Amino acid sequence: MKTKNVILTVIFTIMVVGFSKAQTLSEKQKMEDFEYLYQTLKDNYPYFGVLEREQGIKWLDYKTDFENAVKATKNDKEFFKIISQILRSLHSGHADLMPTMKRKMFIATYKNMSRKKWLETLNKGDDYWAELYGFKDVAINNKEDIPYDSSLLNCFIIDTNNIAVIKVQSFSTFQMENDIKRIKLFLKKVESYPHLIIDIQDNGGGNSRYWSQYFVPLLTSKNIIYKSHYAIRNSEFIKSYFEDIEWEKESFESIRKMPNLPTELNKKDFFYISGVDTVFRGKFNSFSGKVYLLVNHKVFSSAEGFAVFCKDTKWAKVVGETTAGDGVGIDPVIAILPNSKMLFRFPGEMGLNPDGSSNEEMNTIPDMEVKARTNEERLYKFAKTINPDIKYIYHDIPSILNYCKAEVLIYPTNESSEILNTKIKKYIDRINSKFFRTPDSLYIADTTALKMDLKGYNITCYGSVNGNLWTKKYIKELPIEITSEYIKTIDNIKGDKLRLITSWFAPQSEGFYVRFYTAQRSEEILGINSINHGMTNYVISNEKNKPLEYGNYIYQKGKYAIEVSEH
Repeated sequence: MKTKNVILTVIFTIMVVGFSKAQTLSEKQKMEDFEYLYQTLKDNYPYFGVLEREQGIKWLDYKTDFENAVKATKNDKEFFKIISQILRSLHSGHADLMPTMKRKMFIATYKNMSRKKWLETLNKGDDYWAELYGFKDVAINNKEDIPYDSSLLNCFIIDTNNIAVIKVQSFSTFQMENDIKRIKLFLKKVESYPHLIIDIQDNGGGNSRYWSQYFVPLLTSKNIIYKSHYAIRNSEFIKSYFEDIEWEKESFESIRKMPNLPTELNKKDFFYISGVDTVFRGKFNSFSGKVYLLVNHKVFSSAEGFAVFCKDTKWAKVVGETTAGDGVGIDPVIAILPNSKMLFRFPGEMGLNPDGSSNEEMNTIPDMEVKARTNEERLYKFAKTINPDIKYIYHDIPSILNYCKAEVLIYPTNESSEILNTKIKKYIDRINSKFFRTPDSLYIADTTALKMDLKGYNITCYGSVNGNLWTKKYIKELPIEITSEYIKTIDNIKGDKLRLITSWFAPQSEGFYVRFYTAQRSEEILGINSINHGMTNYVISNEKNKPLEYGNYIYQKGKYAIEVSEH
């Protein structure tokens, strides 16, 4: 069976990797720990049926293979790797050893949430494993401990007096306070708009209170009551995690009336509960337009919970792609291995969609599907269903890191010498071979690119401002001036060996983008990929790859301007 070969190959690879750390756990202790892990999951994990249907994996049948892999470990690090891989073979984004490495952080988090069972288990652990790997586990007690990342929230207008967009890339607890302040200010500006798109594409979750207690109340004039259903394994261990949470017991007879209930759910092996939640209307709500939730296949966890809420209550129309699921329920439960004190977590409940299907398995299917190759294109396409006359999505230029894979890679032919032309071409050859080569991609010279119709392509372009002729023609559209003595954004950044990496609109295509790797001189193109760029539209560095300025482009008064993020 193909799946089995994959699992065994990965485990064998880990088995043969050696580490120098001396062994502290005996084989007997490691086998006892594995047996505890296996039995805990066998009795409590709710998704074995889903795993078999989706991946073709009968996980419990691999016990002998797992045991052999554990026996073959020579030291603690190898054992840790094997246990981690065994958990990963469940194919769940919430099954891992994260609490082992971030125990202090988890404790600080759950103290604020009154999660007694979680805290009881976490306090039985220790810091051995984090120290073994040199991982710094820090308790995060204040929001000041985590710097606010303003780039994870973008609020902008794409159709004046008609369509506004709030793009939220994370529901992190540490983003909440500042994000909500910014959202409130933005909503005051667009309160009369008839359409609001909440774009949560790529949002992997965080804290469900972000949307349930803070975000949605800003946009609703009435309280919204919604009910969620869950199936948990019929064991005392898993039930103990739900003792301090307000749930209602549901009979199997009532649950089985749902039309798409997974076949493995029955009266003997599962216990059924439901929870009723209320999203309360905000005090200062003044927005009365239509709300849309834009999602894609990476929407997960609490962001997925938001999608489920919107579709179930019809508070917002869900558009885009089918999501990643696993957003109905509470935090994963945490257990501890008796000898190693490794803390592992896994989903304790199967969250059910309103039709009874498993949210982990079926995810959330949008009310309206929007097919696209990039998130920006999906937003653009949906906005055009509201107003077909929209020509561009202003301001939503992807960051350098979020820029999608290039389909056209352009190299220069006009650098300051033939020697540099050759060196730069060899440098880009390696980049093309490592990152960009696909059956449908193009790798072409600037002279060829100028003769082609590149409509419908995302583009990456290397070369100095004058050395790449395609760059020379199109980089003039940017609100950045590049001379031999400085690069001007808001201020002049002086120097004659400066580099620039930036994303921008592809000049011949709506909904497609170009990324320029350019510089004042030809010599600075070599090694330009070493610049540490992040979640901004551009970064400027010196010849030693030290970033001098990060920033974004914003659309103001009919043209693009610079918004500096950091000097």
